[in-house]
Amino acid sequence: MSKVYLIFGIQGSGKGTQARLLSKHLDLPYFEAGQELRNIADQQNEEGEQIREVMRTGSLVPNKILKNLFLHFIEVYDTKNGLVIDGFPRNNTQAELLEELARELNWEVIVIHINLSKESAMSRLTNRFEVVDGKKIKRKDDLPEIIEKRFSTYYNQTLPMIKEMEKNYKTYEIDGEPSVEEVAKQIAKSING
Repeated sequence: MSKVYLIFGIQGSGKGTQARLLSKHLDLPYFEAGQELRNIADQQNEEGEQIREVMRTGSLVPNKILKNLFLHFIEVYDTKNGLVIDGFPRNNTQAELLEELARELNWEVIVIHINLSKESAMSRLTNRFEVVDGKKIKRKDDLPEIIEKRFSTYYNQTLPMIKEMEKNYKTYEIDGEPSVEEVAKQIAKSING
């Protein structure tokens, strides 16, 4: 049975960083919905424009697009030993797809929820930059009005979905306030028993 680790947390909680660290530690493929979508947004086609609009408004990506992106990922990458996922599922419809895949592919789903206060998350996001061509730039989805909309989506859709998932899957609640290294230690300790 393959173990599939779902990393959840409010935007700015460090879930992407922790997912990458866990993927490297466990030598498992890493599906990062946000990065996959940013790659599509860079394309000059209809799908790219649709994703750019979603990013501009802070809305959730249509389920069909995310589903196809995820299905393509598990076809391309060797996921027989497991997988680390960040940014999927984000709502009950997407969770149903994941549950269906877990049954079909005999996955043991493990939920890791990184808890961080809204205030700490906002502070981290307003100070977050990417380096592009040697220059520090703000991510398009880290503007204050977009952040607020993403927080609202997290509290109104993703968090209730996580609470539902706790009924069916082993779930670990992790304190996201400490350093990256301390959070990684908490995760490793939790999943290693």
